[in-house]
Amino acid sequence: MRRAIGEQPVLMIRDNDGQVQVIMNRCTHRGNLLCTQKQGNNKQLVCPYHGWVFGADGQLLDTPEPSGYGKQWNKADFDVPQANHVEVYRGFVLLAWQKKRLPWLNTWAMRLNCLIAW
Repeated sequence: MRRAIGEQPVLMIRDNDGQVQVIMNRCTHRGNLLCTQKQGNNKQLVCPYHGWVFGADGQLLDTPEPSGYGKQWNKADFDVPQANHVEVYRGFVLLAWQKKRLPWLNTWAMRLNCLIAW
């Protein structure tokens, strides 16, 4: 599902375990949108600009002419950024890009619970 957080386009994707993951909706090569559809069911994302192929987890899987990038080029350096922490509470998706776990995710879930119960 395609959404935006502020000005940043993101994709909400279910992983193989059915958990919601959030990745940036930008190709790490030239910044083009990876997905323009509002929703769908794809196992891979292909950038329409240069054809870079990413997995649903944002991992760069393939590029056209990979030998053209030189010996120092590392595919792992071009994975699409993924939210490190995602919590889903009654349809609300809360996330953090930081690697350190943030306690406010649980606090927000508790506050939402109070508002819904009210």
